[in-house]
Amino acid sequence: MLVALALLLTGVVFGVTIMACVSDVRSLRIPNLYSIVVIGAFAVAFAAAPESFGKLSAHLLALVLIFLITYIMFVTGLMGGGDAKFGSALALWVGLPGIVSYVFWMTLMGGFI
Repeated sequence: MLVALALLLTGVVFGVTIMACVSDVRSLRIPNLYSIVVIGAFAVAFAAAPESFGKLSAHLLALVLIFLITYIMFVTGLMGGGDAKFGSALALWVGLPGIVSYVFWMTLMGGFI
């Protein structure tokens, strides 16, 4: 039952990601609420099924790492602030084991959009 909740929340995150893409294309803005929903969904999913995620520290480190990288990109004008915050929130779901794939796909999709 708890794993089903985690899967449902993953679907919510997917939907919010699509909404963020549409918002970014239409207005070049990603509302802070989207990042908050992604982080909140992770917190609930992790609490419901921690065995599905591995170590929490790996997920938090992924968030911090991506935030530092995207913050530098924001300061230098290479990325928007909403993109930096939302990308960091999504990195929380991926964790360190998936960070290379995540950065690859984030770069590819960001260039496409």
